[in-house]
Amino acid sequence: MQQLIFEAKDSTEFRALLGRILESSTLSCGQIAIKAGMPRSTAYSLPGTKRLGLPSNPEQIRDFVRACGLSVTQIELVMHLWLKLQNETEEEAAAGDGILPGLVVGAVQSGKSRIATDAMLAWHELRGVRVDHHQFGVSPPRLRETSGIDLLQ
Repeated sequence: MQQLIFEAKDSTEFRALLGRILESSTLSCGQIAIKAGMPRSTAYSLPGTKRLGLPSNPEQIRDFVRACGLSVTQIELVMHLWLKLQNETEEEAAAGDGILPGLVVGAVQSGKSRIATDAMLAWHELRGVRVDHHQFGVSPPRLRETSGIDLLQ
């Protein structure tokens, strides 16, 4: 296994780290899914840097990196990093600027994933982060319709 640096400043970098861990493994993502006992779609989505946010299930992360062949110490480094980033996300959601991310978490927990996607896209757009709406299957007019925010102005 190649030398890995266990650092990430945000969810995208964390997912990229999972991708590097996968690449350093001798197994394919499908083989990792079987070894970890998870659906293939989950194994493919964990290192997906185009997905918003941190992976939400720490056990899936642990199973994924274990199946990739990391040592116990390396697994704990990954999990510590995930927890640190998760805590930062929760702190941001608790702050005034984090109201919308908090609502997104609530929408996801309520099974309203489309509303959560729309809200998160709006939140990123308002902060000047360019997002490819079509990547998420949401057009800007749909976003405006569900969020009440006109991003086309």
